[in-house]
Amino acid sequence: MNGPVRKALGMASGIGLAAWLPILIHPLLYFLAAVLSWRHLSHSSGRAPVIALLLGAGLMTWSLSTQRAAEEYRAPLLDDREDEELEGSIVGPTHEMPGREQVSLQTASERIWLTIYGDEAVPSKVLSPGTRIAVSARLKTPIGLRGLGTANRRFQVMARGASLVGSARRSDVRVVAQELSLWRPAMHLHQWAVSVVQAQGGSTDGRAIVAALSTGERGLMSDSLLSAVRASGLAHLLAVSGMHMAAVVALVFFLVIRLWCLSPYRQVLEPAAVAAGVALLAAFSFTLLTGARPSTCRALIVATLVLVGVMVDRRMTLLSALAWAAIALLLWRPVYLFDPGFQMSFAATVALAIAFSRESDALEFTVPSRGRRLLRALWSILRASSWASFATLPIALHHFGEVSGIAVLSNIVAVPLVTIVLLPSALLGISLSALSPALGSVVLVPCVAGAEWLARLCYRLEGLFPMQLRAPLGVWELFLWGGTVVLLLWNRLPPARRWPLRRRTQWLALALCMALGTWLRGQGGQAPEHLRITFVEIGQGDAAIIELPGGEVWLVDGGGLPFVAPTAHGDRQWLAETPARRALLPYLRHRKIRGIDLAIVSHPHPDHYVGLQAVAREMPIRELWSVHEVSERPGPYEKWLAELKASGTRIRAPRVGVARMVGGTSLEVMWPLYSAQLPPSDSRAAQGDPVLTVNDNSLVVRLSSAGRNVLFAGDIEEEAEELLLEQYGTLLRADVLKVPHHGSRTSSTEAFARATKPRVAVISCGRANRFEFPDSEVVRRWEKHAGQLLRTDLVGSITVEIEDSGRMHVSAVDGF
Repeated sequence: MNGPVRKALGMASGIGLAAWLPILIHPLLYFLAAVLSWRHLSHSSGRAPVIALLLGAGLMTWSLSTQRAAEEYRAPLLDDREDEELEGSIVGPTHEMPGREQVSLQTASERIWLTIYGDEAVPSKVLSPGTRIAVSARLKTPIGLRGLGTANRRFQVMARGASLVGSARRSDVRVVAQELSLWRPAMHLHQWAVSVVQAQGGSTDGRAIVAALSTGERGLMSDSLLSAVRASGLAHLLAVSGMHMAAVVALVFFLVIRLWCLSPYRQVLEPAAVAAGVALLAAFSFTLLTGARPSTCRALIVATLVLVGVMVDRRMTLLSALAWAAIALLLWRPVYLFDPGFQMSFAATVALAIAFSRESDALEFTVPSRGRRLLRALWSILRASSWASFATLPIALHHFGEVSGIAVLSNIVAVPLVTIVLLPSALLGISLSALSPALGSVVLVPCVAGAEWLARLCYRLEGLFPMQLRAPLGVWELFLWGGTVVLLLWNRLPPARRWPLRRRTQWLALALCMALGTWLRGQGGQAPEHLRITFVEIGQGDAAIIELPGGEVWLVDGGGLPFVAPTAHGDRQWLAETPARRALLPYLRHRKIRGIDLAIVSHPHPDHYVGLQAVAREMPIRELWSVHEVSERPGPYEKWLAELKASGTRIRAPRVGVARMVGGTSLEVMWPLYSAQLPPSDSRAAQGDPVLTVNDNSLVVRLSSAGRNVLFAGDIEEEAEELLLEQYGTLLRADVLKVPHHGSRTSSTEAFARATKPRVAVISCGRANRFEFPDSEVVRRWEKHAGQLLRTDLVGSITVEIEDSGRMHVSAVDGF
């Protein structure tokens, strides 16, 4: 392992360790790194990784301390549901998405990652880098949703150079001045290139793919196209990265060499040096064209190191260039280490660099020369796709829980089409459009047609091989994956560093590792030893997962955004499901839950049922309880129920009383209770009272096990609470209570709180939500009558475990 690689690994290890070290330890780390550097500067080859480790740890802890200092400085203004007046300049590239735009706002004291929603009071093109704006924004700490499998929102924001997050309406943004910014020419070039592609004919999907390939603009792609691209394993082709940079650099490099060899100056200047210089200029231009996105900048660093080495005749291996690029990026922002894009791009490139490090591995065929070259090319693409997919497998499963089963084969067709045909044609067409739009269209129109064919291929592959929810690799699975990598690379290790191993033994061990890994992947999640109830932090909504010792899984509500404005690309549903995709699905994936035995919709409001739609697309829901009556003019909820029923889900309006019993755990329906046309003694299905509101007709259920009661009260309000008290009285006493309606002032009356008197009261609500839940008076009321009041917006997801003896354990992500 060469020096740069050891230094990069050392720095990455230090950054990873520092994420869990006390924040005040970084002065000591800096001191140790300085002492070691000073004492062993002349012979530090063996100690360089240690120095890099200490330096990385120091940088990371310094970054974390700076982040927390910014949060403490702004603490009185954060998460208070009040708009703050800010003024600052937009720095770095902007990110346009359907219905919103994200910018990095540098104020006098800190940098804020600001999301701007709403109308077009301020045109998007005005909000370019260098624009100084005044804005009324709501500030938040970058905490995000906290639960099993959720992303670290603080690291995501830090990777963008910001310390806080905020949101504002476009109508509340006022332009103060236009200042000089080096990012503005890149943004204008990017926007011009996108407009050139959009001006061409052909299908919308074709133009969207060409724009994504050539400029990195993915905001034009519809949700259906994005889903199809992910399912077919081609998402990396449409996210501008190292592969695109390598294709551009290689194409320009070899084209210039060919042309320069024909010129009379080939004896004066080395063709390779000239080609490297021109390719470097092309790499910088391509970076500007794509808006100088982080992924392109990473690739630019690697390309610069390699090309400069060619120009000065100091050739650098790809592994060394990757290592120095990683060191440079981690020195700039240590939190890049935790970015999925950083991890996947470096993992894939390192795997390819190692796998293709020996020319002797080329496949030989006794066929004519032309056929041999074609087969070699196909074999190289197959190997590259296999290595890249295998190397990024743990990362993709950990961050996204999605792996395409057809990715290796689909890349055999798509990679040559994209790198040899579509990408060069798109860049050539855009370049020609600067001279003549008509001349550019001659190249771009066929390019869009080819991209349209690629889109149809993705749709076809998605229909045959849909993406499925997958759990991250467990400890043993990671061990087997690592063993498989070692065995595959065994023959590429220097002979002095590997034990003698016969080829037959190597392949037998490889087959055993893959067979055991496949078997482990086929095993379902392990059922909990005790009853486990998790109140998932899902923003402004409700979602509770009940895991029974016998293996059944019940889900009470699924969260969802209550209000989402329609957008030009029709991704309203996708945005509404965002909380479920960020918190609920990751939890189910990490617990290896592959199906929901029972889903309960307390009432048909978006913040309770929309997330279940995302769940239903990923795994079967065997039974669903709902008391909602289907109307003559069905709305979105009724249509969804009909789709579920057609797919095999049993839809029930459960009867009042014990409606489900599994082992020693019972689920009892307590409300709604409407008996205008039936005698009181009749055992009847629960149905809503037409006089009551949708909230008051919420399905209220009680979970009982080992003498403990957990009451899920939906969004009932004062009237339903009074009727419940009349019906049950002191029988409403609960050990754990999901507080009604997120702590709204219209719920949680004094009488209801006194009658339930829970040991633990849980309020599920979003941080700094627009409804101002929970009400301060309601909070004081539950603090008076409950043994303990927990809020998901303060402590994250909350887990309650009930043992067979009745002993109860309560925990939360952030403690309490």
